[in-house]
Amino acid sequence: MGPTVDHSLSSAANPHDIPTADPSGMNRHGNRGAVKGAVDYMKAWPNAVAMMLIDQGTIIFEGYQGIASESQDLYSMSMSKSMTSLAVGRALCDGLIHDLDDKAATYVPHLKGNNLGKSTIRQLLTMSSGAFVSEKAGKPKFKTLDFRLGMNWALRRGSISISSMLWGKVWRDIDGQNSHQPGKLFAYKAHDTLALGAVIRSITGKSLAAYWEETIWASAGGVGPGHWEADIDGATMAHAGLQLRLRDWGRVTS
Repeated sequence: MGPTVDHSLSSAANPHDIPTADPSGMNRHGNRGAVKGAVDYMKAWPNAVAMMLIDQGTIIFEGYQGIASESQDLYSMSMSKSMTSLAVGRALCDGLIHDLDDKAATYVPHLKGNNLGKSTIRQLLTMSSGAFVSEKAGKPKFKTLDFRLGMNWALRRGSISISSMLWGKVWRDIDGQNSHQPGKLFAYKAHDTLALGAVIRSITGKSLAAYWEETIWASAGGVGPGHWEADIDGATMAHAGLQLRLRDWGRVTS
């Protein structure tokens, strides 16, 4: 893909098992109906390559089709945004973030010149920075730049960096930047989550993926392997790019 290097996830020190539900678990209200719904959905949608249902800590359904298998990493896309939010929550509990109503620029001075920095951590978590109104798939409209394959491919190739998206050349080319006062408008976008990743990197001195591995991944008892994509500077693609096996997704989210 280019000179970028993913952050690799190895097995946690104490991997956790997720048991399969016994008959009494399967008989809990609604579980058999949920399993039938999952089976029917996967039959109807062949591109849904994997699905897992967990109830009260036990697996009631696990299915794969097409190219997917139990040993294959599954690309998360925007589920990574939720994993970034978990890391922010852990940083708050660890005292690294003092208050969710702190401005992001308090932790990342480079953000002072735009709405991402003027927003509180809480506003970035709720995607209400007002940095811009998304044109497509959480991305802005640009005055001159043209990302035909999307910004993620440019990040993977190393042709742009996350810092350039947040306060550098790519940011300056956004059409309609700082469109609304922070906290006034929800608008789905990648930049708010990327700004949270920059906050984590600033307060921990390590990438978001490294901090997430030491905290969330370790607590979940992930088995791995897995990886989280990064840019040319080693900054984690907080909005996308985390890849885990299905059972590890179950460990992290259950």
